[in-house]
Amino acid sequence: MEQHARQTLRKSDKLQGRKEFDELKRSGTAWKDAFFTILILPPAVASDDAPRCGVVCSRRLHRRAVVRHRVRRPVFQALRTGKAGVPPCRLPVLPPRA
Repeated sequence: MEQHARQTLRKSDKLQGRKEFDELKRSGTAWKDAFFTILILPPAVASDDAPRCGVVCSRRLHRRAVVRHRVRRPVFQALRTGKAGVPPCRLPVLPPRA
């Protein structure tokens, strides 16, 4: 039987802390869509060797945490499965405000 490699995100694969997100808001490039806003900090500035992702879901999106987590999960799943094809960068994802 074939063993599948476990696809998980380590803590180092995620953006953490307000400082990192604030830095990205200041110096990142924004790409907006009807569903998300993505801020990208290129690798020359990010100085990371792997892509790092984060999702910001505030209570403005929805007051229930269950709903906010349902928005986060597909974003992290997409990074988990396609991590090898993403160049090194910092990539926070912001859903639209409700």
